[in-house]
Amino acid sequence: MSILVDPSGPDDVFRYAALSTLALRQLVARHSSIGGRCDGCGFSVSELVPLCPEAAAALRELTHREGRGTSAVELPQFSTDDLLRVAASHHPDRVGRCARCGFVFSSECDVCPTVRAVRVELEVRGVVPIGGAEPGKGLCAGKSRSWEMDGRTVVEWRRAISSCEACPLLAQCRIDAATAVERGDGPQRMIMAGNAYDSHGNIVDGERLGLYESLTTATRRRENAEVAA
Repeated sequence: MSILVDPSGPDDVFRYAALSTLALRQLVARHSSIGGRCDGCGFSVSELVPLCPEAAAALRELTHREGRGTSAVELPQFSTDDLLRVAASHHPDRVGRCARCGFVFSSECDVCPTVRAVRVELEVRGVVPIGGAEPGKGLCAGKSRSWEMDGRTVVEWRRAISSCEACPLLAQCRIDAATAVERGDGPQRMIMAGNAYDSHGNIVDGERLGLYESLTTATRRRENAEVAA
């Protein structure tokens, strides 16, 4: 049996696999360990077994889905307060593990996957500043939603542009963007290399971003109204 407590059989595996990602996260939240016992089922926890079987199995399924790159889609459904509470509960214990999910920390990684995902979502919302880049990577690495224009405001666009301007890979990114434009597959409706690109791949002047946001918002509303009619 692993430290996260294996499901008792295949029926349990299928039961958790059938749950939505949101339902799994809600299950984990209900089965939090308080005072040495799970608040949801009363299971006795310890430093060696920090989770009850229900929370452990749900987290295992979530980890499996994260490996497929699907779980991050669910984070926007949570409020900022909920995300902050989740991040606060995933802190190191006395034996070098995350007290909430059991993740084993190392000198190269002192943040568990849950907190990393929460931080990215909070960066997207502008709640916390965009973190520093890993060696050889840009500030946008793993945070592409922060650089997308659809569904975001002009304030968020400007924040992404400012981050680009402080990125150590800005010069190379500008070369890559210019090369992509020459090939005919340049960026569209996104921020890249410190520039905002419209739906046709043209650069939007920084001083006209507010006007561009107003025009595109009005166009989307008109198109939605025509579809509804």
